[in-house]
Amino acid sequence: MLYHLIKKDFILVKKYLLMLIGMPALIPLYVGSRPIGNAALIGFMWSAVYTLSMTMQYIFLKESQSPKALALLCASPYPRWLLVAAKYSLFPILHLISCLFFLVESLAIPGLATLPVQAYASVLFANSLFFSFFMPLQYKLGFERVKLLLMLMIVAATWLFPLFLKVSAIRWNPLADIPAWASSIALTAASFAVLAASALVSIRIFVRKDLA
Repeated sequence: MLYHLIKKDFILVKKYLLMLIGMPALIPLYVGSRPIGNAALIGFMWSAVYTLSMTMQYIFLKESQSPKALALLCASPYPRWLLVAAKYSLFPILHLISCLFFLVESLAIPGLATLPVQAYASVLFANSLFFSFFMPLQYKLGFERVKLLLMLMIVAATWLFPLFLKVSAIRWNPLADIPAWASSIALTAASFAVLAASALVSIRIFVRKDLA
């Protein structure tokens, strides 16, 4: 049943499919061509943030436009917690899509720097914090109240991440003395732990919500 709910969410955004594919493909190319430090990592971070946030925003927009359809889904054999789980399942799928696009581009296009595995895991962790904060708010307040906050969060993330890279370059990095494979596993595990905790909060909110 989870597969069908994930498929439903992708069907909701099929009209924007070309744009959602274009973001992870074009953003790293544009940022990577700029004369800035860590251009490849910043480009990948931006593409992952925008792909995730725009996809989720369109899905919640479509659901807010058809509240009766959501109520019918909850009245069907699909329990409410599974609808929430489907949304959270989109996170690793969209992140993997961004990773694959960047990996193919970095191997095929000269001049676009490749990234170590640890960088992919670091972006996964950063995005999981963003996503885990956004989702409970979305279920609690609804699309109309959260959409402006989401845009502010996106702008803040895209501008604060390069600043964080500058600061971390001159300060002690707690992951510097840990092997790359170990820190990547630790960051990935921490990402899914944060997502699981956020999912429990979102499920608790959505189960109690009046959809009438």
